[in-house]
Parts: sequence; C-alpha cells; structure tokens
Amino acid sequence: MDAKRPPVALRADEIIIRLAKESDRAALESIAARTWDGHDYLPQVLAGWLADPAGEFCVAQAGPGGPVVGAAKLTRFSPQEWWLEGMRVDPDYYGLGIGMAIHRHLVRRAIALSGQRGVLRYSTDVENGAVHRMAVQTGFHMAARFQRLTASASSALPGADDFERLTPDAVPAARAYLDGSATYIQAAQSAVGRRRWSARLITGERLHAWAAQGQLFAWKWKDRLRRDAGMDGLMIAGEYATDDGRELVIEYLDAAPGGLALLAEAARSLAAALHCERTWHMLLYRPERIVAVEQAGWRCPADLSGRACLFARSLNEPEQLSDFEHDTGPHDGS
Repeated sequence: MDAKRPPVALRADEIIIRLAKESDRAALESIAARTWDGHDYLPQVLAGWLADPAGEFCVAQAGPGGPVVGAAKLTRFSPQEWWLEGMRVDPDYYGLGIGMAIHRHLVRRAIALSGQRGVLRYSTDVENGAVHRMAVQTGFHMAARFQRLTASASSALPGADDFERLTPDAVPAARAYLDGSATYIQAAQSAVGRRRWSARLITGERLHAWAAQGQLFAWKWKDRLRRDAGMDGLMIAGEYATDDGRELVIEYLDAAPGGLALLAEAARSLAAALHCERTWHMLLYRPERIVAVEQAGWRCPADLSGRACLFARSLNEPEQLSDFEHDTGPHDGS
C-alpha cells in the first residue's frame, strides 16, 4: 500500500469543505506537483483565486485537523453566468468521494449566490468519463464539444485584407450575424479562450468590449458567399505573447456555408500580417468542420489532446444532486 494512502476510506460526512486560505498554499502546490506530470497551472493562479471577492475557492479537508486533499474554484463571469474550474484531488485520496463532495458543494453555492438565476458551466476533456458521469448526477448536460487546432502564420496565403476590425458602432451587425448563425447555437453561444478552456457567453456587452479592444473581426470575402451586403464570417481573436513568440488566439470562428476553409486560411494570413508566428483555436467539433479547417493547413494535436466538452446546467431549476460513488482527478482539461 502507498504510504500516503489513508488507512481507511473517508465517509462522505467526514469530508470538510471550507474556503481556501493562504495557509493552504503549500498543500495545494503539493497536489499540483503531481497533476499533469507537474505542469499544472494551479500555482500560477492561487493568489488571484484566494483574493477573488466574487467567486469561491474551496478546499476539501480529510476530517477535522486532517490534511487538505482537494480543491475547486467557482468563478463569477457575470451575475447570471458562473464557471467551475480547477478541481484537484490529491492522487493518494482518489476514489474516496472527495471530488464529488467539492463539486456538489460548489453547485449549491452557485445556486445560492446567483439567486437561482442564470447558468453554471465547466469544461473537461472528452476522455474524462468520471467527470462526465458527475455532470449527469448533478443536473448538467453536454452543451458543446470543441477541438483544439493550431497553424503557422503565413504571409504567402491570401486573405488578410478580407478582415475588417469592427468598432463598437458595428456591434449590431455582428449581433445580427450571430442571431442567424447555426454555428453560434451549436457552440452554446460561446467563445472559448486559451486559458483553461474557459467558455464565455457572447453577450452584447462582451461584443462591445471585444470591439473596443480591436478583437472583433468581420470577414468579407472578395468573391462573396452571401447574396446580401452582410458579412461572410465573424471572428473574435486577440494577439498574445507566449514563451515561443506571438500567437493569434481565436476564441470564435464562424463562416457562411461553404466558407470555413477560406476563413481559416485567411486567419493564417492575418496572423502573419499581425506579426504572429502561429494561431490557435478551439473549433466547434463537427467532422466536416475539422476537415474544412485542416484543408486550410491547420492541424489537431498528434497525441489526440485538446478535445473539450462543455457542460452546462440551469441555476433556475430545482437542485438535481443525486449520490455518486467515485472520485475524479483534474476537473478542467486545459
């Protein structure tokens, strides 16, 4: 038996869920060191999570006076949009119901803090079956699925000039495009960011913010896909510095029927024009969409990573929290 393994299983009523404290940092960093082969982002976000006045960062303690053996974060994106992230369980304590105890606690807190209004969501890897089963047990449904793809920037490709940065005054046109888009509905009305696969609803307020930051793009292909005077596609993207150079991170990519491959190729051209080395996107998963984007020179990870499921549940509905026997590892898949 592993020396760190508890000698007896904890009962559910022995697991203490409480707010995280600065003094928990060492225990949390120890758990992170054994998560994702030591490449966990948790140590980098601890300070911000501990100081967050709107959400709740909780830990699980193995009984009174026992060690910290798990953690998870409830984040408020807006008064009616809440996000679960960062579930961690000490590997020596897997299978004892700790992950489910934290998850259930934070679902209840989201219901209470939201005033039973809005939506609670989270993302996880497509292969994380334990968390998928947890979702079913706590009233979530799978809202969308995404696949990470990347591509090198290319000044040799056409299309950079087909983009127009939209100003806040043009947000109604972007809104009208989205309201008529099947992709928007299938993507659960969400833009997916690079950091921890966070999915945010594409609201009018956020469209204005993206436009003000120069991150809202209309795509108008010179040979026209649409018969009217509207745009042929819409993209939400920003430029970010990484350890390996500049990257164009695309949070939302949407084209008129028949235009996705052209838009994906144009995005590589725009990335080069913006002096980025590459571009990154969590694409709404559909086999035909993957094929179209790969035709434009994008590639899925060779190791089959980067496959995310977005789960959601209404906070307006009566609580749906049935019993669950098994524990999980990391909650989010980024």
